Amino acid sequence: MTQQVTLEGLLEQLKRIPAEWLDDDGRKVLETIPQVLDRLDDLILSEDLAKTILIENPYALDVFRLFLDLSQDVLANEMKARGVKGDFTSIRGKCMNDADRIRKFATCLYVGPYSEVGPAYDTLTKFVADKGYEATGSKLTDVLGDILKVLGTKDEDAHYFFVTDGIGWYRRLSDLKKIVEYHQRGDIEMIYTTSTLPELKEAIRRIMST
Repeated sequence: MTQQVTLEGLLEQLKRIPAEWLDDDGRKVLETIPQVLDRLDDLILSEDLAKTILIENPYALDVFRLFLDLSQDVLANEMKARGVKGDFTSIRGKCMNDADRIRKFATCLYVGPYSEVGPAYDTLTKFVADKGYEATGSKLTDVLGDILKVLGTKDEDAHYFFVTDGIGWYRRLSDLKKIVEYHQRGDIEMIYTTSTLPELKEAIRRIMST
């Protein structure tokens, strides 16, 4: 059994979150995530709906890729096998004019339904939540509300992991302590930071293999 996280141990892992990765494409993807989730709501992602979403916003392809945990290269290879050639960026650019073939890929691997941004869950009821903040204030406290929402809706067989980082937590120790307490009493299976993400990857692999 994996050893539980302590508040002290978690604080030792926290580090400043670099922001330079957030280029224009990254911003567009972040803006698209809630848009796609709103369109899905409780609906199954049908071929028609997938096609419509891709035509309306080609960055929905990035969202589908993230849902499926596929790299850009892997997705491009899968698309090539289905007759859509090019690298990921060029395939994204083809969404408006070639959405029919591209949506076949999305629905083939099946995406949805998903819940609201914050904690999100898939049809296998494996929960993932992540938050990262450098600033202090109510945003950090809002994380507790996100956690309570998930705990109130997940079933007994669900796995709930919490991923966070950022030095802003040093100013919100009481909130971080409550999150650790949720973990220590078993409500949150494990807490990870960017330093321990490889451990999260292994945990997911173990779950998927059972």
